[in-house]
Amino acid sequence: MRRNLNVLFSICCLFAFQSVSSQIVIYSEDFDGALTWTLNTDPTAEGPNPNVWYISCEEEGVGTGFCSETACVVGDNTLHIGPDPGAGDLGAVYGETPLPGTTTTNRRAESGDISTVGHTDISLNFDFIALGNALDFAEVFYSIDGGVTWTLIDGPLTSLCCGGVACDGALEGLWETATYLLPAECEGIANLRISFVWQNVDDNDFSNISIGVDNLSITKEVVVVDGGPTALFDPEDITICQGESITYTDMSLTDDVISAWSWVFGGGTPGTALTEGPHVITYTTPGVFTTSLTVTDGIGSHDTTFTVTVLDGPYSGPSTAVDVCEGDIIDLNTLLVGADGGGTWVETTGAPSGTFTPGTGELDAGGLPVGGVFTFDYSTGPGAAPCDFIDVATITVTIIACEALRASFVPSSYEICVDDCLTFTDLSEGTGIVNWVWSFSDPDIAGPVIGVDPGSICFTNAGSIDVVLTITDGVVFDDTTITITVNPKPTVLATATPSTTVCLGDNVTLTGAGADFYVWTGGVTDGLAFAPLVSATYTVTGTNAFGCSNTDDITITVVECEPLIPGFVFDDIICIGDCITLRDTSLGGPVSWLWDFDGGGEPAGSTEKEPVICFNTAGIFNIQLTVINGMGESASTTKSITVFDVPLVSAEMDTIIDLAGRADLIAVGFPFDGDFSWEPYDDIECPTCPITSANPSSDEVYVVTLTDVNGCEATDTVLVYVNFIESLGVPDAFSPNGDNVNDVLFVKGFGFEYVNFKVYNKYGQMMFESSVQEIGWDGTFKGRDENPGVFTWVVEYKFINGRGGVKQGNTTLIR
Repeated sequence: MRRNLNVLFSICCLFAFQSVSSQIVIYSEDFDGALTWTLNTDPTAEGPNPNVWYISCEEEGVGTGFCSETACVVGDNTLHIGPDPGAGDLGAVYGETPLPGTTTTNRRAESGDISTVGHTDISLNFDFIALGNALDFAEVFYSIDGGVTWTLIDGPLTSLCCGGVACDGALEGLWETATYLLPAECEGIANLRISFVWQNVDDNDFSNISIGVDNLSITKEVVVVDGGPTALFDPEDITICQGESITYTDMSLTDDVISAWSWVFGGGTPGTALTEGPHVITYTTPGVFTTSLTVTDGIGSHDTTFTVTVLDGPYSGPSTAVDVCEGDIIDLNTLLVGADGGGTWVETTGAPSGTFTPGTGELDAGGLPVGGVFTFDYSTGPGAAPCDFIDVATITVTIIACEALRASFVPSSYEICVDDCLTFTDLSEGTGIVNWVWSFSDPDIAGPVIGVDPGSICFTNAGSIDVVLTITDGVVFDDTTITITVNPKPTVLATATPSTTVCLGDNVTLTGAGADFYVWTGGVTDGLAFAPLVSATYTVTGTNAFGCSNTDDITITVVECEPLIPGFVFDDIICIGDCITLRDTSLGGPVSWLWDFDGGGEPAGSTEKEPVICFNTAGIFNIQLTVINGMGESASTTKSITVFDVPLVSAEMDTIIDLAGRADLIAVGFPFDGDFSWEPYDDIECPTCPITSANPSSDEVYVVTLTDVNGCEATDTVLVYVNFIESLGVPDAFSPNGDNVNDVLFVKGFGFEYVNFKVYNKYGQMMFESSVQEIGWDGTFKGRDENPGVFTWVVEYKFINGRGGVKQGNTTLIR
């Protein structure tokens, strides 16, 4: 059995628009409900008939700043000291000798245990009226051990009386509020108590007032985000034992209405939630985990984070009930999810099954009657303090007649957006199902998830995600798959034109990018100019064609244009070795500029308006600009600049090819996902491939450039030498018969700068002439086929290396 840590809080929201502080109320008591305080303890050093603590409206709770009233006109109860029971409850007065038998009083009224677990910097507050002196007075105490010992907070308690004057024993009291910051030993404990002690001596006094208390609370002040929500939850930083649960309660504050909650329970089950709560979270793994809450209202969003320390303690797993088919054998250890090993099994059934083996945790259902119910306890511990308890998980087994299994489920939606969450409803059929296993094809979803309800599953990656449910009765398995479409969210960017800083009365245009439809806060219309009156942060919600939304914020600063406003801009992409110009954008008429480059480059600083700085080291550097105007006023601003490292690229290797041959060009780079480009690219097969080839006609140096995702570049070169071979020839025969084989007579060879090819018949008549190597003779003259025979050719030529000449020979035309 595990403890469920749940502390109920209330909120006292003492704020208006743009308030900056408020309080969470850890404990409150107005004495108007059921009695939670213990009255009239510590009857020490008393005589008979002492004065008595009462809770009633005979002393009205009229609130601070008002004169006390009696006789239950308002009907607001208070805690107060009145005369002895013989005189009855007369409100906050005390009587001694004038009432027969009255005597010395020493009486305490104390609260029950108050939990301050997870809270620091707490204060005690209460309204009171009191007349205190050296003999008759009230004091306030606290206890950190449940009332065994008490420590004085303050006393004697004394207030003024009506009219703001000192009390004289006859005037009515004037209610006021007392506040005390409680010491650190009162923080983070489960049994804090508060008490009031009244003492008086028998000195023939019957006086008004004694002591009255109302509206007691223990609070913690919180800071509210100006103009937006403040995320808060209870409990805060807390330490528990393994296997225990915490109930988280939203305590967030807002001037508006909170519309969205996003919980992340690190180390807990479930791990996330998107509703207000409360949420009960179980921790089965020791460690230090983070719990965070982000809340959103119509003004903005805010988040807060606290830690949970889970101590290693005994954990026997969750108690559970399971149906087992008649005749099956089940290992009960498989039901102890996350349990410590080495525990002890004991069957606790009234009429034992007779088929259970405690040493192994195995139950043989063979021979057990259908409908029979059997119970088994698994115990671990005790652990080390403070987790020095024995933990017990109870497994209840019901024997059933089993039917065939069929896995089936439906999601709450089949199409969602990235970061949305789904729930799944099991519709599986068959009896004796003992386990449900949910698995997801998205590797970012932790799993598999065990149990009939996998809880709220959030999808962080776009695409088609398969959800598989596998069920079993311990013997037979069945599964089914459903595909969820997860659509991407837009990447929304908010921009301001002409600038995010505008003069009072000037227009600014806010524009969203990255989506299809935009809605702005603050009454802004996307792309429509307006004149803001005050500085403000605007949020744009962009929605894409899938109906998925995302947001971006932009702050518009409205200034009187005369004030000095420093500013500068620079290139977004900066790599090692780059030199950039810092462009001054300062307003207010600066006359001098002082730059500090944070040791990030050369030079170390400058007094130029728009200096040039060169970076030789990667990193993030804070560049500060201080501007001074003609009146000697100065202002500074700082921006961080990121200098990216350059990629590495190597081109392999220098090579020699024959003319008309191809050379392999190979580039190896890091990172591997950069973009490659080769130059010159005219004779390269693939100018953007890391591995390609080229066929230059002369020696060539090829340069490869690798550009990484940051825009940084690196280059290397490779040299291809071309072995120039003078080659020229004309075939001895050709057959222009239309069979597409050797139909045309060409000049053969490579590396020509100039060529002139002529063909003559046996009479010396020129049949053909061409100065283009790729154009040859097709065996015709003036459109008519020439007869077979021997023809003479003459080639005038010049190679690209400058050498040339004339060659001639004979070719036979064959038909």
